[in-house]
Amino acid sequence: MVTINTALYKNNYNIEVYFSDGTVALIDFSEYTNREGLFADLENLNFFKDFDIDFDLGTVCWNNGLDISPEALYEKAIGKKPSWAIN
Repeated sequence: MVTINTALYKNNYNIEVYFSDGTVALIDFSEYTNREGLFADLENLNFFKDFDIDFDLGTVCWNNGLDISPEALYEKAIGKKPSWAIN
């Protein structure tokens, strides 16, 4: 499984993500801001910018308990579902 090693805020809802297999991608997270529940907090750009990496999960997370699976982010990065993703 590929995980996220580093993530850097770039602008708006874009984060540059560095995956453990060497893949680097600028990922637009704006689609997540229109969802309910924990995702609703992402509408606040200052909240969005205050993300971290959960190295146990291998992905980006926020202090409200929200995380987005590394599989989903990798799919956004490469444009297709990765072969190692859980069905």
